[in-house]
Amino acid sequence: MAQRGDTRQVLLPPTLHTEVAESEAFAPLAIELRNGRLTDTGAWVSRPGLAEWYAPTSQLPGNSRQVLMIIPDGPGYFTLRGGRIFRLTPTPARVPGLLLGTQRPTWTHYRKFVVIADGGPVFTIEPAREYTLKKIAGAPPNAKFVVSLDTYLILAGQDALTFQWSDTNTLDVWPAENFNSLTDEGDSIKMLKVLRRELFFFLSKRIEVWLNVGGQNPFQRRARIEFGTAAGHSVVQANDRFYFLGSDGDFYVLEGTNPRVIPHGRPRQMRGILNSLPTLSDVYGYDFRREGVIRWFSPCSGNTFTYDYVRDVFSLDSIWRSGTHQLLPISGHAEVDGETYVGSYEPLGKIRKWTAAATTDLGEPIRMSRRFRVPLSPDGTLCRVNRLRFRVERGHADNLFIQNPLMLVRWALDEQWIDFFEVPLGPIGDTNPYVDILALGSGRELALDIIETDVTPFRLTACWVTAERLGR
Repeated sequence: MAQRGDTRQVLLPPTLHTEVAESEAFAPLAIELRNGRLTDTGAWVSRPGLAEWYAPTSQLPGNSRQVLMIIPDGPGYFTLRGGRIFRLTPTPARVPGLLLGTQRPTWTHYRKFVVIADGGPVFTIEPAREYTLKKIAGAPPNAKFVVSLDTYLILAGQDALTFQWSDTNTLDVWPAENFNSLTDEGDSIKMLKVLRRELFFFLSKRIEVWLNVGGQNPFQRRARIEFGTAAGHSVVQANDRFYFLGSDGDFYVLEGTNPRVIPHGRPRQMRGILNSLPTLSDVYGYDFRREGVIRWFSPCSGNTFTYDYVRDVFSLDSIWRSGTHQLLPISGHAEVDGETYVGSYEPLGKIRKWTAAATTDLGEPIRMSRRFRVPLSPDGTLCRVNRLRFRVERGHADNLFIQNPLMLVRWALDEQWIDFFEVPLGPIGDTNPYVDILALGSGRELALDIIETDVTPFRLTACWVTAERLGR
């Protein structure tokens, strides 16, 4: 039966904006956008889930077993807090030796070696030597950061501003004169990266760019950018540029020598949450390249900020535990042979897979949510909402575990919320994509809260509201 009133599409491609008050966040602004991803058409679909892979339990100590880094080089490796290193193979294989530093490690590939720095002595792993951890010869300094550029191995973090480099074509010769220092302005190096054969030193107040010009003193400063980072491990190289948490508490992309707030269309999108963080220095991030997103993790707040650099939009990710959204338990990330591996943030020493084949997070439901508000008329006229129609992918149930998957919807008319309404997603074979809710009530503004938690694929593509003006 036809419903009286005007019908319009309200499920526009969403934009999360945490600094805007809920009362002002009209679609396409979203009050909450969590645990999903946008398609090219603006549909909100399930993100990948977490699946257990393995942990070398018999070879782990009784504590301090958080994964700190995964290295997608050679057979692959991962490091644990406390210095142990394992090969990333289905059968646990310990790399003999122990890292001696206390910092979150960095790594680089130099010829046939993997080189690791963590604030202590710098080590290599050489597959030809039975994957043994070996301290670099030639008395290089202890370092937090290691990169390779041209034929040099470069170390930084042994003090606030100095960096040193090896002789050409070797990592075991360290001439005393092979060093330089950044400008001393009471700052210190937070991260060192290489992009397009240039060195990028990220400090808390500035960024310095250095270039190999050759000669006896090969590295010279090319540019100085008067802007820094609040967290060194938030610096992520993706999409042929750097993204990072700025010293002022916003997320940035470095375009050439110009830092620009992201996203481009709506700057300060995440500032509402970032302003509430007790600290910014513990934020770290990874490029989930197969999805085209960066995920930044904030352990102190339990937030995971997900930036889609293809579509220039933020959302939030989380794991649903004990009835609350909590930090996605990820520390360490690598993409190897078409698989995405992540390390356990908890002190378990586990390597997990991040995969679209997993419809849960370690058995916990992936609680997708989307909340937004729409005016029912252009001028605030009181309206009766006669129908809410969804277009949603249905028919993904199975006969064993999920026989009647549900989408949960609740709504508020002029701030009066109802309890969640169950929208069936259809048994096997029921693929009719349209589902209606009738006779919602009367009001001037409609707020919608849409949640899906069942272990089935989910894709919400459209929503229409049919509202009849009441003339006042």
